[in-house]
Amino acid sequence: MPIVFPTPGAPLPTGEGDMELIFSETLTADQNSFDTGTLPTGFKSLLIYARCRGDGTNNASAMSLFFNGDLNTNNYQTSRLIHAGGNLSNDSYDVTLVGGAVQGFSSQPRYGTTAIHIIDHESTTGFKSWVSNHQTISRPSGFNYYYAGLYSGVWENSDAITSIKYRFFDPQFDLVAGSSIAVYGLK
Repeated sequence: MPIVFPTPGAPLPTGEGDMELIFSETLTADQNSFDTGTLPTGFKSLLIYARCRGDGTNNASAMSLFFNGDLNTNNYQTSRLIHAGGNLSNDSYDVTLVGGAVQGFSSQPRYGTTAIHIIDHESTTGFKSWVSNHQTISRPSGFNYYYAGLYSGVWENSDAITSIKYRFFDPQFDLVAGSSIAVYGLK
C-alpha cells in the first residue's frame, strides 16, 4: 500500500487515530504537582507532554507520575537507560520514574521536557504500563550537564487510569511558574 501524504492546508481526516487535548495547565505560580482530576473516557491511550523546571539547587531531578491517587511507590516499577555526561547507564527501581526536569542551578530559561505514552489505560484486564523519554540539558556548556533518558514502567494495578499526578520524585521540590503539561487522549 503506498504512503499518501495530505495536501498542505487540506483538512485531515477524522475518526480512527484522532488525538484530543483532554487536560493542560501552565503554572503561573510555583506548585508541587500537576493533578488532572478525573480524565474523560473513550480513548485507547494517553500521550503526555511535560515542560518543567524546579526550585531545587541542583542541575536536574527525576519526575514521577502516579495514577488514581496511588502514591505508594511499591506499586510501581521502572527501568531506564540514561545518558549523563557522556556516559550510558541503565538501572531499575521499584518506584515510578518517567523523566526529568531541570532545577534552579541550570541556566535560565531552560526547562526539561518529557514525553510519556500510556497504552490501553482504560483496560481492566492487566497492569498499566508506559514508555517515556526526556531531556534535561541544564547548561549551555559542560558535558556533565547534559542528560537524556528512555524509560519503561509498570503500575501493578488493573484498574482503568482515571486521574494522574505528575511531580518530582522527591516531593520537597516544587515546579516553578512557566512549567506546563498537556495530556492528549488518542482514539
